[in-house]
Order: sequence, then structure tokens, then C-alpha cells
Amino acid sequence: MTAHPTVRPHQRFQASDERGDACTSPCREPRIIDTGKAGHRMAQLASNPAQRGFTLIELMLSVTIAGFLSSVAYPAYQGTVQKVRRSDALVALMELHTAQERFRTNNIAYGSLADLRARATSPAGHYRLDVQAPTDAGFVALATAAGSQRADAHCGVMKLTVIGANVVYASGADDSVANDSTANKRCWSL
Repeated sequence: MTAHPTVRPHQRFQASDERGDACTSPCREPRIIDTGKAGHRMAQLASNPAQRGFTLIELMLSVTIAGFLSSVAYPAYQGTVQKVRRSDALVALMELHTAQERFRTNNIAYGSLADLRARATSPAGHYRLDVQAPTDAGFVALATAAGSQRADAHCGVMKLTVIGANVVYASGADDSVANDSTANKRCWSL
């Protein structure tokens, strides 16, 4: 039989089995953990691997995985934000079209932004608005991306052309509004 050391007031007694679980039945030799010494925590962590922190390699691997995931997710997020902001241009152009039709009922021609007393920016400010060539037969309205929305490479300019009863939707990266029909439908959410 082995003699047990004396337990002092600043020490606690801990008995555990092979797995480290507290035991109620006979188990291996009890150990005394000295809580009064400065090096106690390090000794306890070294004796129980489940309580250790991250190694540098594990930390670097976690940072690498997080960086990779963010590099994939961020462009998708930016694309979604740009698409949502395009709705600001759509709303502005539809409001402008409605204002033009109201103006035309009382006048012999469509009007400019000043004639309509319309704002030169979209409601949320992501696009600048302009009315070009208002005549008695129609008008051309442009919504040009402003601010951070200028990064929208495919749908930077939205163009609404009204000629008589025909409405033409166009879009593009610049004033040439040269998108094909597929890209144009994507920009106008048609």
C-alpha cells in the first residue's frame, strides 16, 4: 500500500481514472494539484491535452480557410449589392416615365427634368438621372451609376427610350449602352 502525501489547505485532492474522468470506484493513484503555486496552471494544462489552446499551425490554417472563404464570398456579395442598387435606377426611371406622361397630358411635348420638377438623382442616390431629347413624340431618360455603384461594370448606364407608344430598355457599361439582349434583361431584371 502506498502512503498518500499530506494535503495542505491551498491544495485540492483530485482522483481520476485512465480517461481523466472523476472516479467513484477504485482508480489509479490520486494526484495532488497545488493551486497555490504560479506554475500550477501550466502543469495542469500539460497533463491534460484536452485543455490546451491552438497551436500556431492550427491558427494559421484557420486564418487561411477564413481568407479563402471570404475571397469567394465577397465578390458574390458585391454582385448582389449591385443588383439590389439597380432597383434604385429602375424605380427612378419608372417614376420619371410616369411624370413625363402626366406632363405630356397637359403640354404638347415631353419635358426636361426642370420642366418636370424632378430630382437629378435616384431616390437612394446611386444613379444620376438625365432626360435627353424630349419632343412631342418621345424622350430618352438615362440613369448613370454614381458613387460606389460605378463599380457595376455591366449595368453602369440604364437607358429608357419612349417613342410614341413604344418603350425600349437598354443598358451598358457606358453611354453606348451596348449590352446584348441577355445582359440587358439581367440589368433590367426582365
